[in-house]
Amino acid sequence: MHQNLVILIRFLVLPGLALALYNCNTIRTAKQKRISINFLDEFVIENDSLFTKNKIGGLSGLDYNPILDSYVFISDDPISPRYYTASINIANKQIQNVRFDSIIYLNNLSNSYLDKQHFDLESVRFYGMDKMIISSEGSIKHNKDPFIYVQNIAGNFKDLYILPSYFKPSSNGDNFPRHNGALEAITLSKDKKGLWTAMELPLVNDGEEPSYASNGAPVRFTYFDNKSKQATRQFVYSLDKLAKDPKAEFGVNGVTDILQLTADSFLVLERSYSVGYGRHGNTVRLYLATIKNTTNTLDFVSLKNNKFKVAKKTLIFDFESVISKLTDQSIDNIEGITFGPKLENGNQTLLLISDNNFNPRSIQKNQLIALELLLEK
Repeated sequence: MHQNLVILIRFLVLPGLALALYNCNTIRTAKQKRISINFLDEFVIENDSLFTKNKIGGLSGLDYNPILDSYVFISDDPISPRYYTASINIANKQIQNVRFDSIIYLNNLSNSYLDKQHFDLESVRFYGMDKMIISSEGSIKHNKDPFIYVQNIAGNFKDLYILPSYFKPSSNGDNFPRHNGALEAITLSKDKKGLWTAMELPLVNDGEEPSYASNGAPVRFTYFDNKSKQATRQFVYSLDKLAKDPKAEFGVNGVTDILQLTADSFLVLERSYSVGYGRHGNTVRLYLATIKNTTNTLDFVSLKNNKFKVAKKTLIFDFESVISKLTDQSIDNIEGITFGPKLENGNQTLLLISDNNFNPRSIQKNQLIALELLLEK
């Protein structure tokens, strides 16, 4: 049994402000129901924190199991793929502490296909009481496929989802993912009969990547049936342009995580990064995407030269609106989001985590953020 690690270091710029609602953005859905997001709190997990001799970092996804009252953080370390279970205490609309409870390594899944693949883990979701679904971007430049698989909580392989050929560089087709732009996000469907995935960036022959000059880059959201493990539905979501003009050659904007909110709507995290701005290169926004009347693009090998209706998107929260309330007055590389526990007032929380890319504290941080989601009943 691993000894628990308790992290109690807090980084609040102005004491006591977490007791107030920093920001509230309100919109209405197609059915005129109000959706509001309130900023609650921030908690920074120190980069040099150790758990079983491993530096905690590369936290690219998280999920919450309300039955177990437990969290799981996935780490995208390809050398030692792993996830952590953790406890997070939220009280009085503040993150009181974070405790890491165990670590599970994924080096021995006993599956001939996965044994040959590259683990760049990006998203994790609890699936029932004792299983989890995990996605990996693979390594496109090394011809290693993205993949989605099921394992039990102890780390033993259970099942593998079947991806469309255009999601796999090894299929030798004309369309395939961009490197570091593949399967970035998964969320269970509301009826728990399947899961939705999202690509971070457009496939190479679907469209151009976002730039500072233009938006609308198309990314695919795909539904997989949990019984057949086959894809059965897909729609297209359009990305924003880069939020800031890069001061050198690199800039990116993509989907980093999703949550299905209703049968026809999703919460979508977009993270834009432009080089040359130091700790202020990231821009993170939360959108509501509605998919009613969208085209099923599953059979489109390429999106070019095809007509289709994309998801409608509405901005519901921009972290720039609370940037002065965050450590270093910056939002970091937010890559994961989950529904958290209910607050004392009955409202739903959202928890978000940043991937520090195993950089030192002076460059990036493990930034855990709590939001309050208000849905008109």
